[in-house]
Amino acid sequence: MTKCNGNVYKASFPSDNDMCIFSNNGNGKTGDLSIPGNSMIYDGNEWKNYFDDENPTETTPTSQSGSAYYYGDSNTDGKVNINDVTAIQFHLINIKKLSALGETLANIDYDAKVSIKDANVIQCMLVGINPQANRVYDVYSDSQPTQPTETQSNKRMVYCVNSYNWSPLKAYFWSDSNKNMMEWPGKDMVQVSGNIFAVEIPDGATKVIFTEGTWRSQTSDLTIPDGAANIYNIDAKNWIEYAG
Repeated sequence: MTKCNGNVYKASFPSDNDMCIFSNNGNGKTGDLSIPGNSMIYDGNEWKNYFDDENPTETTPTSQSGSAYYYGDSNTDGKVNINDVTAIQFHLINIKKLSALGETLANIDYDAKVSIKDANVIQCMLVGINPQANRVYDVYSDSQPTQPTETQSNKRMVYCVNSYNWSPLKAYFWSDSNKNMMEWPGKDMVQVSGNIFAVEIPDGATKVIFTEGTWRSQTSDLTIPDGAANIYNIDAKNWIEYAG
């Protein structure tokens, strides 16, 4: 492994590998560990999110002029780094919306909309993993026609404090008039910060169950409060208004 900061070391791994063991030249080692995803650090016998913002910026291209940008530069600051991942996350949960140009640059997986997939692809590129079919670092010129993006102004989000670290955390939605709105166990929720997760409320949904995907690890049937955004604490069993 390569030392990158203090006592932090890093290594890339093949995309088809999902297990690892950390070892001190055979003198000591961990058990068999399941790798939970990209940009993770193993510390204190648990995995945590970790972003190394030093090395990526050394090799990340910057904009060539005021009229040229790179795909992936969602905050339009002239370079592609972990701040662009954060900008996409804030955009998706309505904390701070991207500019029209930012939305265009953030759509790097060719699906004509900004989603958490775009943030994930940028993260992969920053740690040296190159997913197929993406255009991170490709030059965008403002003379190119901007494709319309999906408006998100009318979307409602619901949040959940994942008190018991359920993985995956899902949200199953329905209403009294549409009890078969989706298949069990529902939609994947996206980690926003710490143990706070978010998901978009489908049109017409008034009820939700937060679940790990099993009948034994789930909340009761919950009525979604009115308002643009509310957060449910699984442990405290209560709703409060959430401003992000």
